[in-house]
Amino acid sequence: MAFKLKVRTKFPALVTAASPITLVKTGLEYAFGFDLASFVATLSTLFVPVQTQQIITSGAATMAATDGAIIFNKTVGSASAVTVSPSLTKQGSCLIADFKNDAATNNITITLTSPDVFPGGGTTWVIASNGGSVRLTPVPGVGYVL
Repeated sequence: MAFKLKVRTKFPALVTAASPITLVKTGLEYAFGFDLASFVATLSTLFVPVQTQQIITSGAATMAATDGAIIFNKTVGSASAVTVSPSLTKQGSCLIADFKNDAATNNITITLTSPDVFPGGGTTWVIASNGGSVRLTPVPGVGYVL
C-alpha cells in the first residue's frame, strides 16, 4: 500500500535567477532553466582568442589586435614598417621577425600609435640586425614592453 502526500511548502515570495539560470514564475509554479547562449558568452571572456599571424612578402604591415606574429620574408629586399595596434585593444603579445635575414640593410621600423609608448618614452623601435626579432607585450593604456 502506498501513500501520496501533497504538501505546499513555504517558498520565498521574491525569487530571482541570475544568468545563465532562467526563471519563469506562473502562479505558484516556478520553472527553472538554463540559457546556454548566455553561458557560452560568459565563458568566452575567460579564454584568450586564437592569435593570427601575418607573413609580409612586400610593403608595410599594420598589426591587428589578434596578431601573434608578423613575419617579414620579402621577395625583394626593402625597408619595412609596422604600425602597432593600440595597447588597449591588443590581445596578447606579438612577435615581429626578419625571416629574410636582411634587416641590417633593410631595417624594420615599428611605430606605436598615440598615446602608447615603449619603456623610456619612445614611440619607435628599429630591428636593424639580420634575422632580428622583437616580442611586443601590451600594457593596456600605457604602451608596450619589449
